[in-house]
Amino acid sequence: MSQALPFVQTYLSAVEQLVDALETIQRAQGRVASDSTLVTNYFATPGVRTDITATDLTAANTAVSAILAAYNTGTNKAKLLFVL
Repeated sequence: MSQALPFVQTYLSAVEQLVDALETIQRAQGRVASDSTLVTNYFATPGVRTDITATDLTAANTAVSAILAAYNTGTNKAKLLFVL
C-alpha cells in the first residue's frame, strides 16, 4: 500500500512550512534592505557569532534574493498558496 493519505498530508504540511519560511525571510530581507545598519550593528554587539562575517551575510542575502525571485516569479507563489 502506498500510504497516499499520510504522505500528501505531510507533503502539504511541508509546503505550508515552506511558504511560511519564505514569507518570513521576505519580511526580514525587506528590513535589511531598509536598514543598512543592521549587519554592521550586529557585528558591533558582544556575543555575536564569530564564524561568519558581514561578507557571509551579504552572500546569504544574495542567495535569499534569488530564492525569493523564483518564489515570486510567475505563478510559483500562487501554485503553492492554492494548495494551502
